[in-house]
This record gives sequence, C-alpha cells and structure tokens, in this order.
Amino acid sequence: MNREQAEQITTEYLKPLFGFALKKTANLQDAEDISQEIALKLYNALLTTDIENISAFVWRVAHNVLANYYRGRARSGVGVSLDDLSGILRSEDDTAKGYEQAETVGKLWSEIAYLSKIQRKAVVMYYYENKKQEEIA
Repeated sequence: MNREQAEQITTEYLKPLFGFALKKTANLQDAEDISQEIALKLYNALLTTDIENISAFVWRVAHNVLANYYRGRARSGVGVSLDDLSGILRSEDDTAKGYEQAETVGKLWSEIAYLSKIQRKAVVMYYYENKKQEEIA
C-alpha cells in the first residue's frame, strides 16, 4: 500500500480510535497517548503489510495497543495518585506533633521512675488505667 492510502485510512479511523481509547481509559491524556500510538502502529503496518479486512485489522491493533498500555501500567507501580494518598499520609505537622508527644511521654515515664513504688503505682493506676481515687485508695 502506498503512503497516501495508508494516511487516508489512518485519518479515517482517528476519531473512532480516540473514542475507543477514551472509553477504555476514562482519562483524556491517556486516551490521546493511546490513540496516537494506535495511529502510528496502524500507519506503519499499512505501509509494510497487505491487509484484506482493514476494519478488523484496525481494531485488532487498537486492542493490542490497549493491552500493552495496561501491562505497562501494571508494571509501573502501585497506580495510586498522590492526591488520593494525601488524606492518608501524615503531613509534616502531624509527624512533628507525633514526635513531640512521644518525647513528652518518654520524659513523663522517666520522671515517674523517680517516684517511690507506692506513688508510681498510684500515678499509673490513675492516669494510665483510668481508675478512680477511691479504687486506688
């Protein structure tokens, strides 16, 4: 097939291929990338191969490119956007507060260690075990 025919066939299928990619990915940027890759592979294949059923061949190429896209995506990592993780991950402020709280608790335990055994037991029962003063007494 000559270049003009290959270009005409590729141009004819651009909109349906973009619609196919957009429907499968639900993402405009990915759909543009996939439809561009399909068009490139289709054009190159039309130049080098004799094809009897053009429509079937176009959609076979489209499905293969889409399958390669999903395979590449599966290998690329977790697939979770940072925006989705922002609510789960701690911010720097939360992390700093956590360290300060852990440091404060550590200091409290070291100070409690200086108390006598009876005083230490009363403090632990009151503040950590939430027992009432009547129960402690």
